[in-house]
Amino acid sequence: MQNPDVRVPPWFAIKRFGITPQTFDYWRASGKITPDEDGTYRWGDLLEVEAATRNSPNSRRGVKVTRNPNWPALDVNSSGMSHAC
Repeated sequence: MQNPDVRVPPWFAIKRFGITPQTFDYWRASGKITPDEDGTYRWGDLLEVEAATRNSPNSRRGVKVTRNPNWPALDVNSSGMSHAC
């Protein structure tokens, strides 16, 4: 898609970028993207946010997270989870 002013629905961006609906919702809730009155988004805005997310040092996109075999196993408290207040 060449025209950055084209309006697209959320499902299109989610599918095109390979992101989760939760990621898209985070972008919207954090004010990174704003829908038009009809619920669509400007393609150019979505491209900018996706690129910023992908290039962020905090991004895990494309990073395979593996567990180090030398780490001890996680024990999720067999009597239930503890709650920090």
